[in-house]
Amino acid sequence: MTRRCAWSGFRSGFDLHDINLSVLRLFIQRLERTAEGISGLPGSHLRFDELTPVSPQMHRYWRAVVKTANGALMERPSPLGSALLAREMAHHVAVTALHTFPNTTII
Repeated sequence: MTRRCAWSGFRSGFDLHDINLSVLRLFIQRLERTAEGISGLPGSHLRFDELTPVSPQMHRYWRAVVKTANGALMERPSPLGSALLAREMAHHVAVTALHTFPNTTII
């Protein structure tokens, strides 16, 4: 599929091929607290080195976790309406992100 866009007179073209997109927002403070709890290093030392997963297996696992979290968030009523389940899901997503994407606190 090819899309053409024009913003303020700027024309640009791009192609999309077999795209599958999921968005999940995770606050940096959650990632820092989780990294500190796992590694013992100050959370403020957390830096992500790359956006490429450490392995194809972790990439698949990351996508599965995001799909599960998004599914729970989109369902009405959401099971994440429970504060305990919401905290646990956020923690699980944070741990998965730290193990999936190269960073300064997880070796």
